[in-house]
Amino acid sequence: MTRDSKLSLRNLKREPTSIYDLSDDNLSEIFFRLPVRVLLCCQCVCKRFSKVITDPKFRKIHVNRAMASNTTSFCLVHLIVSDLSDICGSVENFKHRYDHILLEKTQFSASFSYLRLSNPLISDISIVGSSNGLVCAQLKSLGDQSESNMLIWNPVTRENRFVAEPKRHSRPTKQKRWFKTFHALAFGFTPGTNDYKVVRITSCKEPGEARDIKLEIFNMSTDKWSAYQIKTLQCRETDHMPPQVDPSILLNMIRSHNTPCLKGAFHWLCDSSLGARGNDTAILSFGLEEEQLRLFTVLDSNKIPHLKSGKLDCMNESLSVIVPYYSSNCPIIDIWVMNDYGDRNSWIKMYSVDQFQGLGMEPIGYWKDDLFLMANLAMKDGYLCLYNLRNQEMKPFPVQWHFYTAAFYDYVETFETVRRAIATTAEAV
Repeated sequence: MTRDSKLSLRNLKREPTSIYDLSDDNLSEIFFRLPVRVLLCCQCVCKRFSKVITDPKFRKIHVNRAMASNTTSFCLVHLIVSDLSDICGSVENFKHRYDHILLEKTQFSASFSYLRLSNPLISDISIVGSSNGLVCAQLKSLGDQSESNMLIWNPVTRENRFVAEPKRHSRPTKQKRWFKTFHALAFGFTPGTNDYKVVRITSCKEPGEARDIKLEIFNMSTDKWSAYQIKTLQCRETDHMPPQVDPSILLNMIRSHNTPCLKGAFHWLCDSSLGARGNDTAILSFGLEEEQLRLFTVLDSNKIPHLKSGKLDCMNESLSVIVPYYSSNCPIIDIWVMNDYGDRNSWIKMYSVDQFQGLGMEPIGYWKDDLFLMANLAMKDGYLCLYNLRNQEMKPFPVQWHFYTAAFYDYVETFETVRRAIATTAEAV
């Protein structure tokens, strides 16, 4: 064999014979298609795999693909469970714990699993919200109010970080105490700034002073709070409302476990003194990008009865109100939908569920594919069930819990990190 033929053979492109021979770009294309739990195993195979998977650009693309995928649907159910081990004791002496159930819905079946905290130092938490695979939770065993009582957590990667409490200009003393009340709490993602935010509406009452209502915003990228005193509340529909209203209506916000986020804004229900009857229900909105809190609309209580017992939700990218009530001792659940976002005249009754006489079903919220999650709280053992709004079929989950309240949050397993200030690949966790 001549020298030239040897060189030509040496220069031939060798076909990859194993996954280790692939380029980083080809490896990324393979890893993009793998679920998070498999990626965590691949990350431990070798340093090269770990470098590709922990690259911030790879994380971002993988999160976006996971959020866009509709093959599997999860929801995180938050239960407050009664400990009935001491059945001889009084109801007041029952101990409570917080359980978190991860419901998984595939095309053919639905299953559940328990979700445990990754931080052994934390006892009970209450879920605030979920976004892009991250969960914001509030610690229930509170100590000093100046300490952190919130955390952001990825249940799959087991990362978590505490959220520091905002600093006060004046610290309360033993002689002068202030009382802080939380009226709204939400957690979401802003694509424009690629940042996560915790939003709180609070009020403080100090002796001899007027109640101070504040809007507090935590930015995960900077790990800092911004606080704004709310003196007036802007109104969106100035044709039938004054351009500004007294912010004291924020003190009448209807607390909800799940704050719906739609069109880049959080939405809450509250009792207001506006409207034709002077005692209607209003919807407040907070835009995550512009960070503006305003009165979104006032609901017509003549058109939508029993609004005081309703809860706000999202159904197929539309605002909805779930209204449970009784008619002739029969529980009924009406579901109203705002067909045209922002048009107060576009509310229609989409569903009316009325075949649960004697079951004591309580609506938790709308899930996906016309599935409705409900809980039976009237029996000794509370249980969850899925109700199909189209074919009116109900499927209870086989395991029962001694719970007395429940809430759920949309959830997607992603590779998102709780560390937002990652500049290089070497700094990635």
